[in-house]
Amino acid sequence: MKFAIFDIDGTLVDSRRIIHDAMLHAYDRCGLADPGFDKIRKVVGLGLRQAFSALEPDAPEDVLTALESAYVEGFVILRETESGREPLYDGALGLLEQLHRKGWKLGVATGKSRRGVANIFRMHGLDRLFHASVCADDGPGKPHPFMVEQNLRQAGACREDTLVIGDATHDMAMARAAGVRAVGVCWGFAEAEELSLAGAHELHHDYPSLTKALAAFGGE
Repeated sequence: MKFAIFDIDGTLVDSRRIIHDAMLHAYDRCGLADPGFDKIRKVVGLGLRQAFSALEPDAPEDVLTALESAYVEGFVILRETESGREPLYDGALGLLEQLHRKGWKLGVATGKSRRGVANIFRMHGLDRLFHASVCADDGPGKPHPFMVEQNLRQAGACREDTLVIGDATHDMAMARAAGVRAVGVCWGFAEAEELSLAGAHELHHDYPSLTKALAAFGGE
């Protein structure tokens, strides 16, 4: 049995616009200067407190709390607008369904909240495909190996049969820390060179390439 643990933002769904706009909302609401997309993209995948602590390392706790609250507020507002769409990347659903049919176990390791995961699953009808799901509400966030360890436990999978698929350096570091294969995808938030430096065992630039690689990992 093979086990694929997927990140969500920037890997399965294109959430670049809503995350950026929700960040802008949070900074504007708190009267702070926009940190810029290049800084924002590097914290995507972390839990909210981790992300804002990285963006504003000198900010007091009350400011970090205010940023978190304003981000959630902005995200909820934006989700009801055109800019709040979080579409699946072309090829994502087809790959998930193909793996499921072939008997793979599928898991999620994401910096989203449990509510955020539920929204994505409901929006795209993904509940039926996944056997495990670990998010920012459950314990230590990326790059700590906790999410992978919990996925392994929930799915009853072995480390040597498992890989993590993600678009962020935090995903690669988490996979390495947990002792599983790190598969980087280059259509999300991190650049290919950044993923390589973070420990990716392999990189893919589109879903056909990733699909072929997973077939090989599965012994096809």
